[in-house]
Amino acid sequence: MVYNFNVGIADGLHARPCAKLVEILSGFTPLQISSNAKTINTLSILELLLLKIPHGSEVQISSEIPLPSETVDKLCQLFSGE
Repeated sequence: MVYNFNVGIADGLHARPCAKLVEILSGFTPLQISSNAKTINTLSILELLLLKIPHGSEVQISSEIPLPSETVDKLCQLFSGE
């Protein structure tokens, strides 16, 4: 399954949203996270920060199994900047 999100966070994915993303997705492995032609296979705050994902970018999260709707809702809230 591939989930697409647009980053609505004004400062992009900085430390706090990266930490929240790791928290939301912990327990769901394997995962791939892609943005701006870069992909990571490890769910880590440092790896996410190294992607340097700015406001307005598209992020793709790929999972071998469907994510629960509650998790997708949390991701939508996170990426929208709410």
